[in-house]
Amino acid sequence: MTVLDTVISSRRPSVLGAGLGMGLALTLWYGVFGYHVLQIGLWLLALLLVGFYLAQFPAAQPIWDAAQVRWRRELLHLGLLALVFIPIYLYDSANIPFQVNTDEIVITSMSRNASGVRFPDVFGLMPEYFYFPRFMFSLFGGLTRLMGGVTLTHVRMVHASFGVVTILVAYGFFRAFWGSRLALAGAALLGSNHALLGISRMAMRENLIVLVECAALGLILKGVREKNPLLLYLGGVAAGFSLYGYLPGRVVILLGLLFGGMYLLLGREDLKAGDPQAHPFWALAKLTVPAALGFFLMAAPILVATATSPPVSAEYSRQQFLIFPEGRALQQMWVNAATPGEAVWRNILNGLSMFNDPSQHDRGYIYPNYGHAFVDPLTGVLIWLGLGSGLYRIFKRRSQPHDWLCIGSFVFLYLLFSFVITKAPNYTRLLVILPFVTYLTLEGIQVLLRALGDVLERSGSLTQGWLPAVLGLGLVLLIGAWNLAIFGDFVQKGWREGNDVAATGRYVEARKTDPDHHFYLAASASFPYFSWGEPYFWQSWIQFFAGREQSATVFPPEELPTQVLEPPFTLFMNQWVWDQQGSDLQQRFPNGRLERIPAERGLWAFEVVDP
Repeated sequence: MTVLDTVISSRRPSVLGAGLGMGLALTLWYGVFGYHVLQIGLWLLALLLVGFYLAQFPAAQPIWDAAQVRWRRELLHLGLLALVFIPIYLYDSANIPFQVNTDEIVITSMSRNASGVRFPDVFGLMPEYFYFPRFMFSLFGGLTRLMGGVTLTHVRMVHASFGVVTILVAYGFFRAFWGSRLALAGAALLGSNHALLGISRMAMRENLIVLVECAALGLILKGVREKNPLLLYLGGVAAGFSLYGYLPGRVVILLGLLFGGMYLLLGREDLKAGDPQAHPFWALAKLTVPAALGFFLMAAPILVATATSPPVSAEYSRQQFLIFPEGRALQQMWVNAATPGEAVWRNILNGLSMFNDPSQHDRGYIYPNYGHAFVDPLTGVLIWLGLGSGLYRIFKRRSQPHDWLCIGSFVFLYLLFSFVITKAPNYTRLLVILPFVTYLTLEGIQVLLRALGDVLERSGSLTQGWLPAVLGLGLVLLIGAWNLAIFGDFVQKGWREGNDVAATGRYVEARKTDPDHHFYLAASASFPYFSWGEPYFWQSWIQFFAGREQSATVFPPEELPTQVLEPPFTLFMNQWVWDQQGSDLQQRFPNGRLERIPAERGLWAFEVVDP
């Protein structure tokens, strides 16, 4: 009996009706009258009621084989992952990395604003920040307020903690189709990726898209295989939750649809479930009902918010796709190309080489670890070996549904990020491909180990029983250590060369306890202090680190001789401004003290404590 048949034939439809009715009432209430805090309770109750209803139906197959699953071993593996990665992700979050990118300031500020309201509209969008969903900012702001305040360090700690949780959820994703040892290796490889580690240690929100993706696709994969309506429903709920986070995470919806299409193409016999009269398309359509219920119940409020937002809300999204004129114009400016066609071509080449070309780097400039591709060189080889092996199995009809999911998703995302999405390779967006990169990496390792095992068996070597396993463990550890070393290069560069935003921010923060201390910046587009931005941005960045009662003023260097500077103050400037006007400053303020701001170029702070 299919999932839909079971639901229709049930004698207890009242719980389902109540849940769906509440979901519809919530959608209409929010769409017509706007947000009310009671809507959160109605939203959660609707999700729970439909989930309880679907939970009463047994799956066609048990979720776990009790004879094979050893819960102590599973918990041991999860504990081992947590024990290894908690210090790697959370140690000294305030200072590692030393660099602070300006998106960290914006996200921390938005989290502070979103959580500063007593009852924020968690279903809505933020007009002040590209109409991004407010939910994640409210979540991060609320969690950091529990830690004592919405600060950059606290947001870093929350994001890093979600990074650790992502690794644990990834173990569950791999465990849905692999044994516990391979799942452990997969979660360890995913967690040790230098891009995920580096971004997770910043005050960002991007690693949550990997967490939601692993949860949604793992539940859907397991639900389809076991014909389990509850798992399918929860997978749909997780996919719906992706709409409340970082926008690239919404690709999980496309990946779910792609998996359904590949299942229909390659798994027709499995869909028939032994019934030669069953039509695979309708069998698959019936399986999607619980997932669709979960998705729309979860996503309905933000779909309403998006549908009712002004047309300007789509401008940012259009700039991220090469298929729109706005996207091609942005790409042309981003890579300084002569024509839009050249910009598109360079984007394609950058995207296609992002795994193997060490000259590639994060074109979003959040984690610009120059000299290293998105993955380490060994992983860059194993990916293609694993992809070749997987495609061969699909061609020979020896593949399984998880192969279709992972291989199809990897190829789709690889081409999408190269041919359709701007700023390739953009590492924060690329995080969504990591589960499938990990799958292919382990597939490549297994190809090598099987080849080694065959050689040892033919030779009659006594090492055939243990050498492949030791080599496999060694490769996983080597990749993990290699990625830690790559992230270490980024950290060492920050400590060695400094960073304009980070060094200036730490300087200001060290003086925020004096409410009378003023901060001035003598800079302009012709004589910049920060590596990019406009005076409005520069003022907001300095103000972010300053105290509430302190002020930050930005003015052109030409106005410095006539600018009123009220001690105690600090004046920031670049090397050129100091060379031209430093002597005059010292005459005006003989007690002034000059300090170098550690950054990639010459930056100075002229501090006057006493008049």
